[in-house]
Amino acid sequence: MSTAQVQELGMTEKRILQALVKLKGFGTPEQLQEALLPEEIARLSANLKKCLELAFEDSSIELSEHQRAVLIEALLRDCVSDNEKQMRGKIMATLMGQLSGQIISLDVPGQRNSVGKILGDCVPSVTASLREIAGSKDRVFVSQVEVMNACSWLRAKGLVQMEEKLEKNYSLLSKRQGAMDLPERRALKALKKAHGTMTVEELRKDKNLKSEEVPIAMGWLKRKGWVTIDKKGGETVLELTQDGKNMLTKKGLDEDLIDRLAVGEIHESQIESDVIDKLIKRQEIVKIREEVVRTVIIGQEGIDIVNAGLDISEEVSSLTPELIQTGEWRGRNIRRYDIGTFAPDLSGGKIHPLQQYIEKVRSIFLNMGFTEIDSGYVHSAFWNMDALFTAQDHPAREMHDTLYLKQPGTMELPETDLVQRVKKMHESGDEDSDGWQYDWQESEAKKALLRTHTTVNTIRYLAEHPEAPVKVFSVGPVFRKEAVDSTHLPEFIQVEGIVMEEGANLEMLVGLLKEFYSRMGIESLRIRPGYFPYTEPSLEPEIFHNGNWMELGGAGIFRPEVTKPLGVKHPVLAWGLGLERLVMTVLGIDDIRKLYVSDIDWLRESPVIK
Repeated sequence: MSTAQVQELGMTEKRILQALVKLKGFGTPEQLQEALLPEEIARLSANLKKCLELAFEDSSIELSEHQRAVLIEALLRDCVSDNEKQMRGKIMATLMGQLSGQIISLDVPGQRNSVGKILGDCVPSVTASLREIAGSKDRVFVSQVEVMNACSWLRAKGLVQMEEKLEKNYSLLSKRQGAMDLPERRALKALKKAHGTMTVEELRKDKNLKSEEVPIAMGWLKRKGWVTIDKKGGETVLELTQDGKNMLTKKGLDEDLIDRLAVGEIHESQIESDVIDKLIKRQEIVKIREEVVRTVIIGQEGIDIVNAGLDISEEVSSLTPELIQTGEWRGRNIRRYDIGTFAPDLSGGKIHPLQQYIEKVRSIFLNMGFTEIDSGYVHSAFWNMDALFTAQDHPAREMHDTLYLKQPGTMELPETDLVQRVKKMHESGDEDSDGWQYDWQESEAKKALLRTHTTVNTIRYLAEHPEAPVKVFSVGPVFRKEAVDSTHLPEFIQVEGIVMEEGANLEMLVGLLKEFYSRMGIESLRIRPGYFPYTEPSLEPEIFHNGNWMELGGAGIFRPEVTKPLGVKHPVLAWGLGLERLVMTVLGIDDIRKLYVSDIDWLRESPVIK
């Protein structure tokens, strides 16, 4: 590099080259920023690191170098003041504001403990450091943006290289996971008490295992080779193997890892990949934190420049009117302007993508002449099930499918005549239907639950408005006891609607669904026959996603057993459609959970819906 080109290097670029040589040739932007800190600010950084480690020592939270750099920058920018009382208030507000996300993730005792330590230890320590910095002449602080700008410029000159790598850090979702044995370990202890042999029914009675944990424990016992499972005398019997007996006195690799994670967050490089993969497959144990780690690497030419000696002198980054008017600019080192240097992305506030689609659904139906309705989340089983001709012994009413409430445990039923008409339809039907042929129980109908579908809105509306025409819709959350996976959630948004008018038919329903999805931007749509307890005929709209057809919900014409007790005399076209799966397809997302994860980069990059 020529002498003229070396002279073009700004003060920050020169200092970064020097810092890289001291760091043995490479470092992260955060490490470079730390190396450029004046002595007083370096002490602030060290004090802050120590205080925050103490504040979160009982949790799995660890602040990254980047988070600490952002925090220091905010403290220096917003909190330095001659008024110490005012400075303490600003420091407190900055710390609590910047760390609120970490604090909220803790349980209540952990929140109290961490907040107490932040206010009792961090605030006084930071105040003392900022007081010292305020009285210092050397208060030059190089921000992350300046560091990245300088590194980008050095890379453009071929003096450094920059690499990016996505790294993962693992921790436990809760402290409870670290204090509690895995289901198969608890089952192993039960087998030990039973002298190595027991039936599945005996295992179900063990007080240390919940009923839903028994099949999980059996699966892992078999997979790990700790038991054999055979049929004997009509019963399923578990028997300890030699490996199982050996494991009575020691822990498996996955259990050892849980113990390590209980102490704090662990980087992926310190964990065996097959062990962590097995834990991830289990639900609600491991939490993954991803971060992009940037590394700046100095080249040989950069090393040669540093070894040859660099003149570190102050430079002017912007020309002021005073510098121009006095002519002082002629004797100053003025930084060259480079349009290719790094600059932070500026992202304005916008509505969450899912909420944007909710508003789009509303707009579509309102423009199609529909009226929006809603009737809350909590309903009686009468409105959610009975009024829809769902038999009281239907599997959907079981606890493993429906979320019932303890308080209130029951709710009042509507006026007696309607209840009696629904009861009669269930028990004996009418001239056109045999009903379900069982004794309908009012106690079952009174049970309080979280709505399992928004059809509860439309059925209540129909009961109050039985005369044609009716065109209403609703869009809101429903609740089901679902296992969480890439396409299922226990709470999701459902788009519900009905059209009731003389002559309404299946062709109208198909046309309406196609029009709705067309306005939502869906091109690959198919509608095939389906089955639902309260519609006949029934339809299932599907969209093509990830190489497969994915079901979006259900639709059909309400059965007469549903509409007759309500006094409705005309056909009712009805649909209940899941919104998240639709949004997944439009946004190109493979996992439905992505819509609810606080991924700030994805939220910023997601498009604004028109």
